[in-house]
Amino acid sequence: MSQEFPLNLKTVSLLALTCLLASCGRTPEAVTPPVAATPSALYELHFQNLGSAQTTATAQRLGGGLGAQRLENAPEPLALGTTPLSTLEFVTTENGKSVRHAQATFKLTNTSGRTLKNLVFLPVALNDTDGDPSNNAQAPTAGGTPFRTVRYFDGSDASALAGTLTPVQGQQLNAEKTGAQADPDADAYFRGLSTAGLNVAAPAGLSVQVTDGGWLAATSLAAGASTNVTFAVDMGGVDPANLKATPYSFSLLVTGGEDATATDISSSVDPASLQGVLPDWKYGEGWLGNLYSYATFGTVSAGGVVGGKLPANPAVQSLMGRNSYSGNSCTFTGTQTAGDIGTYGTGPELGVFNSQNDRIGTLTERTPDDEPVARVYSDADAIFKGTLNCWYSEDELDLNLRRGWNVVALGKDGTVRSLSAGTRTVLKYVQASEGIVVSLNQSYLELRAGQSKTLDVRLNQTGAISGDVTLETDVPGVTVTPATVTLPSLSATSVGGQGRGVGTLGLGAQAVSRTLTLTVAEDAKPYYGPMNLIVKKGGVEVGRATVYSVSLTVPSVSAYFSDSSYSQPQSLSRGETQTIPVSLNSVNGFAGMTTVTLSGLPAGVTASTETVNLTEGGSTKANITLNVSAQAEVGVIFTAQLSGPKITASYAQTSQQYVVTPDRTILNLRNVSASVPAAEGVWILGSNNQALIRLVQGQEVQRFPFGNANAYDGTRLLGTPDGRAVVIKSEQETYTFTLYSAAGVQSSRNFSQNDLGEYVTSVTRQVDAQDNFWTVRIGKNGNGPSLVKANLTTGVIETFPNQPFSTYDPILSSPDGRILLIGNYGSMIYRINTQNGEVTATARSSLPTPYALDNSGNWYGSSSSGIVQVSPQGVVRLYANNSYASVLGIDRADSNTLWLSSERTFYKLDLTTGAVKDLIVYGYNSSGYRVGQNLDGGGGAWSFGSSTTYNGTPTTTYFASLVK
Repeated sequence: MSQEFPLNLKTVSLLALTCLLASCGRTPEAVTPPVAATPSALYELHFQNLGSAQTTATAQRLGGGLGAQRLENAPEPLALGTTPLSTLEFVTTENGKSVRHAQATFKLTNTSGRTLKNLVFLPVALNDTDGDPSNNAQAPTAGGTPFRTVRYFDGSDASALAGTLTPVQGQQLNAEKTGAQADPDADAYFRGLSTAGLNVAAPAGLSVQVTDGGWLAATSLAAGASTNVTFAVDMGGVDPANLKATPYSFSLLVTGGEDATATDISSSVDPASLQGVLPDWKYGEGWLGNLYSYATFGTVSAGGVVGGKLPANPAVQSLMGRNSYSGNSCTFTGTQTAGDIGTYGTGPELGVFNSQNDRIGTLTERTPDDEPVARVYSDADAIFKGTLNCWYSEDELDLNLRRGWNVVALGKDGTVRSLSAGTRTVLKYVQASEGIVVSLNQSYLELRAGQSKTLDVRLNQTGAISGDVTLETDVPGVTVTPATVTLPSLSATSVGGQGRGVGTLGLGAQAVSRTLTLTVAEDAKPYYGPMNLIVKKGGVEVGRATVYSVSLTVPSVSAYFSDSSYSQPQSLSRGETQTIPVSLNSVNGFAGMTTVTLSGLPAGVTASTETVNLTEGGSTKANITLNVSAQAEVGVIFTAQLSGPKITASYAQTSQQYVVTPDRTILNLRNVSASVPAAEGVWILGSNNQALIRLVQGQEVQRFPFGNANAYDGTRLLGTPDGRAVVIKSEQETYTFTLYSAAGVQSSRNFSQNDLGEYVTSVTRQVDAQDNFWTVRIGKNGNGPSLVKANLTTGVIETFPNQPFSTYDPILSSPDGRILLIGNYGSMIYRINTQNGEVTATARSSLPTPYALDNSGNWYGSSSSGIVQVSPQGVVRLYANNSYASVLGIDRADSNTLWLSSERTFYKLDLTTGAVKDLIVYGYNSSGYRVGQNLDGGGGAWSFGSSTTYNGTPTTTYFASLVK
């Protein structure tokens, strides 16, 4: 093999061979290099008895030598043994051509007193410059070659055959004994060496020509250390039937050079090989391979010498069908000499691995202009100059390919072009970042809480990482033993002939392999999915591998709400205690005691913890007590989750939303017909033959029983501005008005239907501050409707005829009873002064229906845009916070608060700032409704509702809640 190696050569001053020829083993002491360059020695290697069974070789030092402008010599720096350690000679015949191969291995010792870097022996030719042999200090070599004294078996001159001799890397027979192959233990022979810096001192009468090739004896040879160097020569044109017609002996002249500052290595000019030297390599024998497929492309010696030999016949793919898997072919536009060819490529980046398959670094090949270089195998000679267009890429090609391996550059302009034969390229070695390639033997694991399982792992070191690393998983509750693994120093691993990589990374005998124990905690949670085994060094992740399917089963308990599940929040009133029935089942073989409770509860809400005992595969029930304190925040919605040390999710409902609602007062009524504010508390009229009651701060303080009190059977409840209750009953064309106060029944008075009209109890009417009852009566004798005022104390009736409003219009009252308002129908709003009966009208226009009136005469209605306030002068203000909310009325303790309601929520609207506070008053296990104004005389609003339970038969409970 040959290889291009840009050594900045410095000649090495060699010890005179007097001692060496005597097989002297002494190692001279190191001395200080002289200022002037000492000539390097020339060595003559003499091969004889070629073609016999007893090939021999010797080495001797000659006079004269080399010098260099940058020479850094030490006296007697090298000791090259005169007698070889071994010789080898054989003849091979391939394709009808026979070649004799001869080689000899000598011991070399560094006696310079310092470490020598990149020590190379180079063949040297001595040429007679004037053709006068009489003035030559020694005999020249033959025909410009480094060979002389080339002779036949009979001793006659065979110098004419010197050109058939070629210095090469040491060879060996292949496994089939049919041909030669490079001996990986022999010194690599580099070509294309940079010798321009050498200053050669020629022997008298001769000129010196140093070849650009040589044997790399050592990349680093410490002072006093020894190594073996193999010199090898191929002899072409051999006739196996007449070996005596080929040289029987010859001499080879060499000299030594050192490149102590080399940092780059160059590839071979042979497209089928990649060769060079890895600087400061200390990781033993290794190999080159594809970073993704791990295909092997060569070896690395223990000294760091790259011996990259690309495969002779790789499996090729169609150049024009690179995307054949998509069903489409590539198209080429331009000049081509072949319709299609088969190609195989590698580079420009290869992985460098040690014998344990740890990736140490990467090797890239580039031109001197720093363009990436790749090697392309072609199964035929072909030229492509033009554009190759595939569905996923477009490449400009300038290729002149020969059958076999070719060197191509990936141009900076995007063109892929062939490099001419002999073009030098540079290999760059970059140490990989420290990391770990983690390989696992399983892709599926079944784990169980409280148990352990083993897992085999292999750790391949990248970038020479070593020392302690830790192992962990990303599944909670799953720990790894051992948790720490010590990685060996790669520079200290064996450099024997272990593993060169075989396609994929197998489990090597020297790989860092462990059998791990995965331990699952007793309280681990069930898990189904991938699990990563993570490797860290110093707390920083350096590698991971995935078990793609992990099933972690946990003996557990499924729990769910026994009652029907609800998708909407359920009511929990302040001060209430609820019993929540729960069903529990054994899962995955659980047996024993466990507890269940509710989690996710807000402040002021607590749940009991219940203990249950389950048999394997069995089931049971428990009742959890849920307590809501009187201080819990109203309106808070939360999700209560069934929980416990062994509780897991169930196919049934395991969580439920609740809402904290106001304190509830259970009403001893079968329904609520109406309510009005009391001076203190609220008056409530029960229906269906019930009673009138008064509540104060959630307590019933008064009750007046009477017969059927349904709002639709002619009974009506009104309130006075000072907080008394007025109950109106209609019987036989007579209205009976009864006033109730905190002291009891105050008075009762009858009025005829003829005096008050027909719509006293079926349409909203009002009582003012003077105890006057106001209603609208149908006109008589063709006159329009009359406004009627009847005093409940004196019985005096006053009529205001010919009014513009309808008898069906409800009447609104200000909280103080001084202003009435009518405006449900028609285009006008009418205000009535209860002091004198004066009626004033303003245009209603497109404004909504009035539903409440304040003491200043402003009325309020609900629209799609929000709540509307309209002043007596017609000035409109929009509160855009709540659209479509129902208007309840002005708060009796705070005239700047307007109460609103929707289906399950009350809203407290600040009329000054427009701010709104939402208060949820019903959950979805209750139904709510508004009756009258729902206002409390001491401030706040009342919500009325009911809830029904089913224990064989339905039971409905009616309740009231004060919202403030």
